Amino acid sequence: MAGVWSLGGEGRWRPLTATGFVSEADLHGLIGETPAMLPLAGTPRLAIVGKEVNCGRERADLLAVEVETGRPVVIEIKLASNTDRRRSLTQVLGYAAYLRRLDARGLNTVLRT
Repeated sequence: MAGVWSLGGEGRWRPLTATGFVSEADLHGLIGETPAMLPLAGTPRLAIVGKEVNCGRERADLLAVEVETGRPVVIEIKLASNTDRRRSLTQVLGYAAYLRRLDARGLNTVLRT
C-alpha cells in the first residue's frame, strides 16, 4: 500500500491520513520553500527564481530553473478541487510561450517586478 506512514509511540507503523490544502496560498508557500517535494520524473533539483512572475496579462505562480541544466520550469499551483485541467494546461503553455520570447534582459525585468 502506497502512502505516508508513521511509527507510533507503541512501536507500530500506521498510515497517516491524507489532508488537502485549504488554500492555494498555503500550497504555493510550501512548494516555494521546498520545491524538492514535487513528484518530478528523474531527480532534477529546482531553484525558485520568481514568485507571481508577470507573463503578459497573467502571472505564473512560480518560476524555477533546473540547477543542473538551467532549463526554466513554470509551476502553476491548483488545488485538487480545481477540475478544469484544460484551463490549467493552457495557462502554463501561455506562460512558457511568453517567457520563451524574452531575452536575458526581458527575463530579468519580469523577475524584478
